[in-house]
Amino acid sequence: MKSTNIKNTNKIITLILFMVLLLSLTACGNKKTEKENEIIDIIKAIDKYSTNIEITTINSRQKIQLKGKQTYVKGEVAKLEINGVRQMVYEGEKVRIKDIENKKKYSIDESFDSLYKLSFIDEYIKLIYNNEKIKYKYKKLDGNEYLVVIMDLPYNNRNLSKVNLYLDCKDKKPYKVVIYNKKDEEKVNILYKKFCTH
Repeated sequence: MKSTNIKNTNKIITLILFMVLLLSLTACGNKKTEKENEIIDIIKAIDKYSTNIEITTINSRQKIQLKGKQTYVKGEVAKLEINGVRQMVYEGEKVRIKDIENKKKYSIDESFDSLYKLSFIDEYIKLIYNNEKIKYKYKKLDGNEYLVVIMDLPYNNRNLSKVNLYLDCKDKKPYKVVIYNKKDEEKVNILYKKFCTH
């Protein structure tokens, strides 16, 4: 009788320990470390920057690569120059476009631009502030370590569903953005080169 009670007690203790361990592991998986907090805080504090940029879009038939330069000053200017032939300036809900090749200027509503505005780091800073379902992981690429911030995109676009923002752990700067569709297929790759805060 005592032997049965001891076995039952041991089973209960083992079960309780297992549940405590499981809960602590789950909590740790969603909790940011001090290192992650430091990197995220530095990214959140970016008020202005300039960078060279490469945008690669991927569809079922081809990959299209665009190169350009991006300039951003919070509350003042968000400018993207593409392949030296087009300049886009974001002002509130409007985008002023200068077609250098055809010598034309025109404006469009920002809602018509579902891709290029996602090249600005400010879009992801806003998401970090407002998104409760953020996940973090570390990834090594070419010997460098990156903190990958994984977020859902709040758009009704099945081709722009989820984003992975790669932040350089050493330089504490954005490295690239990879955007996936609802099927987890890569659709957009945005690479930042010579990222410089002023």
